[in-house]
Amino acid sequence: MNDDTPYILAFDLGSTKIIGAVAQKTEEGLLNIIAYEEEATKENAIKKGTIFNISDTAFHINSIVTKLRNKSKLNLTKAYVGLGGEFLQCTYNITKRILGTDEIVTDSLIETLYQENFKLHSPKFEILDVITQEFLVDDELISNPVGIDCTCLEGRYKIIHTKSLTIQSFEKVRTIIKEKSNIEIIGTLTSPIATANGLITSDEKELGCMVIDFGGGTTSYSLFTKGYLREAGIIPLGGKTVTNDIRELNLLESQAEKLKKKLGSALACLEVPDKKIIIARAENQNEEKSVQSSFLAEIIEARVTEIVNFFLTPLQQKGYFRQLGAGIVITGGGSQLNKINELMRSLTGLDVRNSIGNHLLDKETMPEAFMNPAYSQIVGLLSMGTENCITEEKPIQKEEKGKKVKQQATSEKTGFKSRIYGLVDGTTKRLVTLFDDKEESI
Repeated sequence: MNDDTPYILAFDLGSTKIIGAVAQKTEEGLLNIIAYEEEATKENAIKKGTIFNISDTAFHINSIVTKLRNKSKLNLTKAYVGLGGEFLQCTYNITKRILGTDEIVTDSLIETLYQENFKLHSPKFEILDVITQEFLVDDELISNPVGIDCTCLEGRYKIIHTKSLTIQSFEKVRTIIKEKSNIEIIGTLTSPIATANGLITSDEKELGCMVIDFGGGTTSYSLFTKGYLREAGIIPLGGKTVTNDIRELNLLESQAEKLKKKLGSALACLEVPDKKIIIARAENQNEEKSVQSSFLAEIIEARVTEIVNFFLTPLQQKGYFRQLGAGIVITGGGSQLNKINELMRSLTGLDVRNSIGNHLLDKETMPEAFMNPAYSQIVGLLSMGTENCITEEKPIQKEEKGKKVKQQATSEKTGFKSRIYGLVDGTTKRLVTLFDDKEESI
């Protein structure tokens, strides 16, 4: 590992949990995961992928920062954050120039066309990103028109934007993090695009590929053809929505979630008729409950189908399915639902596979937890970071050094009594993990 390669700190703000991770990029461009932490979000801290409770969200991030600093022994001072949420939208835009007969396209002209996209700013919406697609040079599509002599130049772009209120909430969280943890947010990355970058290769983008991330509060998607992003969006429905449907069987949320994960299926036609699932009674419940596995599958299949059809139907109508040579990649916690691949194949007629994005990770240092698709977005965020997120100066250590010098001087004056106090103080600050959060059987 080259010490000159940057350390990247990134945060994935999910509806059910927040993940923070530190990685160092190898000379080969792979990610060496140094440390990672996650915390289940407090209720309503983040709703449908959007910051709702500012104080709780900032509390989780600050807590994770402290844990990561202790684990990594790095002076973390900067970070990247993924932004998504139900209000994220992707809009197509064109900027155009009529050129003189002897005019050649320059880098400065390309930059001017790019910057014009940001003039579409509205009081109600904030632009998160502008992604360049092709350029139409006279009547021909070209990826890089610099140096070409033409009379008409047209730039094509995808503008990623969200509600201004979303950005305002994030800015308040950013301020608290800066004040409490001395972390400066140096980049906001679009979550669906980060997930795609963490999962699929440039070759798959060239062939045509769609990535679907089944999260707890949202379902996001991004679609690429010929190497370019064509569509992206977020649906404010996810795994929690499916769980809530199962709760209609008069079950507790914990029972419904375990039932979905362990014995649920997204394709009812593959279930054995009349097969019953016995649900152990919870505390304060008088009797056991049961449900037919086929009926449970019907509930799950109906809701998942409804969610994905919000974006599958318009994408199919635009003719994109014929251009997806690399098929569909699904990820996120919901992608582990039994038979969901088969359901997606039946709905699209395309090849469907799961991915965790391990092609970006250094295999020798990859944590076992990162084999879980729920970590695909944090991998993508880390891969998109470019600026070093640590500083060489460590003021915290300097303060500690100063304290040690002072303690030594005090010790020389007070002798044995001071040494005893120091020993006691050093043995009373240890944490022991008492419980493992293991799922109970249904």
